Amino acid sequence: MSLVLSKRKRYKLNYIQLKKAIKESMNFLGVGECELSLLLTDNDEIRTLNKEFRKNDCPTDVLSFEGDINLGVLGDIVISVERAKEDFLSCSYGDIIPEVAKKNFESYLLWLIVHGILHNLGFDHDNDVSEKEMRSKEKDCLEKVSQYL
Repeated sequence: MSLVLSKRKRYKLNYIQLKKAIKESMNFLGVGECELSLLLTDNDEIRTLNKEFRKNDCPTDVLSFEGDINLGVLGDIVISVERAKEDFLSCSYGDIIPEVAKKNFESYLLWLIVHGILHNLGFDHDNDVSEKEMRSKEKDCLEKVSQYL
């Protein structure tokens, strides 16, 4: 498994621990020998991508683009660190995230990454049943790897 991490700005994050947590999350979720591309960016860039690919002209916290797991590519995940920080500080996420994701900003960021990975694996939250399954996997994964953050 490989992780390609790109960032548009230098964010104050513990990148070593975050990368370790991401790789352990991928192991826990059974991704196998796949490549994941992760872009950490700001509201302006994610807004442009959201408008182009989802036809929503607004910034969002995370976008995921599914790859072809049969070719060893899990896909791409784009996160607006700016939006994620706003949401984390304002606690606007409500009750949808596990307690462990509220521990610190890196834990919250990891929750967004795990959320994106699950989307790339075909999970969704478009109805109550699929949302419950996805939230359960997020919680289990974060509880398993929380010691890295």
